[in-house]
Amino acid sequence: MFIHKWKLKDQASFLTEVGKCLERGYSLAAAINLQSYQQKAFIQDCIDKLLNELSQGKAISEVFAQNNFSKDVCSFLYFAEKKGDLPSGFMEAGHLLHFREKQKQTLDRVLRYPFVLLWVFGVMVYVMVNHLLPSFEQIYTSLSIKTPFLIKVLLALSGHFFPLSLFLILVCLLICFLIFALQKRLSLRQKLSLLLRLPITSKPTKVYLTYLFSFHFGGLLQLGMSVNQALDLMAEQVYQPFIQSEARQVSFELHQGIALTDSIANRSYYLQELAVVIHNGQSYGRLGAMLFDYSGLVLRRMDLGIKKCFAMIQPVFFVLFAGLIILLFLSIMLPIFHMIDGI
Repeated sequence: MFIHKWKLKDQASFLTEVGKCLERGYSLAAAINLQSYQQKAFIQDCIDKLLNELSQGKAISEVFAQNNFSKDVCSFLYFAEKKGDLPSGFMEAGHLLHFREKQKQTLDRVLRYPFVLLWVFGVMVYVMVNHLLPSFEQIYTSLSIKTPFLIKVLLALSGHFFPLSLFLILVCLLICFLIFALQKRLSLRQKLSLLLRLPITSKPTKVYLTYLFSFHFGGLLQLGMSVNQALDLMAEQVYQPFIQSEARQVSFELHQGIALTDSIANRSYYLQELAVVIHNGQSYGRLGAMLFDYSGLVLRRMDLGIKKCFAMIQPVFFVLFAGLIILLFLSIMLPIFHMIDGI
């Protein structure tokens, strides 16, 4: 039986529209029910299930978690429910999903053409390995021409093309399996340590964790909560293991007499400026507002960084592809030139 999946962009639109309806004074049930019109049948069924479970008195974040919404969405709704600001929670969750969907579409667009070129190149290599190179070998033998070293290497590789291809596929599958196994076995802190050691993932990890902490912590402080109250609430939620663990650790250090600024500054997985923002926020008496606004700046920086990364991917692919085409051209033309010299 084919199982329909609620697409990310549709979830994002749903959450955003529910938030807008709540801002206009709709009840939660009415806001959710309004989104069921002009929807696909399976989405209507999901919405009916949401309404049914909410009518039973279950927590909003719990209901959405049981209906396969992401942990990020559930954590946003959890804090929004605790803050009593559901419109903002739904819209922020929707904006986050829109952001992720936009980046996914950009990546698909950037990679589509290079992958088509690589597929064409693979077909060309297949034709060369199975038809051209064996023909050259027969011609060299019939004309009694000494085979050059480069051609010998190419002919040797052509004889093992499929075993090598199978070996590379198995290696890739093994790497994927090891990554999956490590993800299951490593603790949260071990995963963070590994991500921070890799140059390609270190900076994005710091940016994302800084955004996550400053957004949730700043949002709670803006409601008038004390630092300890906000940390206790962050430690209670179960949808974001990092936020839960971090809140408990920071709260423990505060009770040990360590200043909040020093506690954050000692953490290598945040951007260094986060501690400066906290210090300035405490100095001006606007810690919550400054952290929340800073999280918006970090999100925009994250968006800009992803765009720059995507902008570099296509040129790199094209350079690599051009190099492969040149190698393919040489492997075809060099035997011809060598035979002409031998005649």
